[in-house]
Amino acid sequence: MGAVSHEVRNVCSAIAVIYQNLARNQSLAKNQDFEALGSLVEALNKIASLELRQSTGGFEAKMVDLTEILDEARIVLEPYCAESDITVNWKIPGKLPCVWADRHGLLHVFLNLTKNSRRALEGASLKRIDVSVSVERGIVAIKVADTGPGIASAEKLFQPLQKGAEATGLGLFLSRAFMRSLRGDLRYDPGAPGCCFVIELAIADTAEFDHG
Repeated sequence: MGAVSHEVRNVCSAIAVIYQNLARNQSLAKNQDFEALGSLVEALNKIASLELRQSTGGFEAKMVDLTEILDEARIVLEPYCAESDITVNWKIPGKLPCVWADRHGLLHVFLNLTKNSRRALEGASLKRIDVSVSVERGIVAIKVADTGPGIASAEKLFQPLQKGAEATGLGLFLSRAFMRSLRGDLRYDPGAPGCCFVIELAIADTAEFDHG
């Protein structure tokens, strides 16, 4: 794993140099796709830099604008899902509080959940992912639900290196570790139809946004 991470970091460094060169092109200024690409490269570089036994060390919780992160996630996820004829339905309130998060770590979690949903929806007649956001006492809850067949057994869902899992089987394990290191959490909602995960983020200014 260490050798693979080293090689990935080398590739990320090369991509970052090219990205910086392209950033000097004024025609790409404020291009949303280009900005999203830069966030993905930085997120990948952070992930590759993590040690498995210190899997949360590359991310830091900061007060961030959740609306901006969700806009960035939309730019990245919708084309990715469209390749598999999957519709992404967004239900986001007009006003959201700032939260404690790392924008690159949170984007990584979105990508991992969407990748799992895309795989689950391969044989589904209705291919849709619903992303909904609600503000609760002290937290913002982001639900990512798909119309797939669901999960038969969720007991070992967040355990790493499971037999039969794709790649390393670390996706959900690391995603939850990231979220917990950012004062939040990632959990599975067994009561929702299909497959539903809930990302929980701590509100940075509870005095401004207290729904208790």
